[in-house]
Amino acid sequence: MKFFKIPKPHLNSKECQEMFLDNVKFSKKTQQFYFQNYPDVNVEIFKKVVEDRFYSTLFGGVGARRLYRELCEIALSSKSNKIALSRHYYTQVHQCVDRSLRNAINDLEAQGLIEAVKNKPGYVYIYLKDFTKNKEFQGSKFNKCTLPSPFFLKIINFLQKNTQRLKSVKYRVNNQICELKEIVFNKFRQFNDLLFSFNPLNDTQTIFTLNYKSLSKKALPSNKCPYQKAIVLKNLQRAFNRLSVKSKDLRVYA
Repeated sequence: MKFFKIPKPHLNSKECQEMFLDNVKFSKKTQQFYFQNYPDVNVEIFKKVVEDRFYSTLFGGVGARRLYRELCEIALSSKSNKIALSRHYYTQVHQCVDRSLRNAINDLEAQGLIEAVKNKPGYVYIYLKDFTKNKEFQGSKFNKCTLPSPFFLKIINFLQKNTQRLKSVKYRVNNQICELKEIVFNKFRQFNDLLFSFNPLNDTQTIFTLNYKSLSKKALPSNKCPYQKAIVLKNLQRAFNRLSVKSKDLRVYA
């Protein structure tokens, strides 16, 4: 028995705009009842989230990012970071269920981006914090070319499938015969690089750690390159083949 996906109907744009404006009108009253003792935030900073695609990649999963953008638009139109979100408006326009909205709110709260009063009928009252002061989004994260998660997942998937084969080969690193140590995948994301450690056979206390550039003799391709993952995988395979020690060399070493 086949199940067909029901296409989402296009909503009337005029109705969407009217619901948004009604939400904004109601939202302007929020600061009279909630968050009176909370500092005001210059709402102009939220323009970055609405106008710059880069910022939309920073705020959790798809649901959380979509909600945060909506909240920023309401804040800009309300001229206040103390706002109200109509559950009916959000679930109708974005065609999602209440649970999806709750999960997205909880996600943004966990990231320290908002505070929410969720136990009121019809509306969620929200205090938008200054995300530029959030420690998770300060410093190098804004200035560094961070590799995206799909990149790491693709590389990790390849390495996991080939771990046993890679570890069964001996490699020549720094003119010493070495074996590949267990690959610690969580360090990839931590250091925003691909790291591989090698242990000399005649000195178990020494460890040589090579990043992608040291191993492959090539720089990581730009995130703009559509063949980024394929290029990196090919260069890794060539690098491991180049460093691998032939059987006759191992017999001489033994």
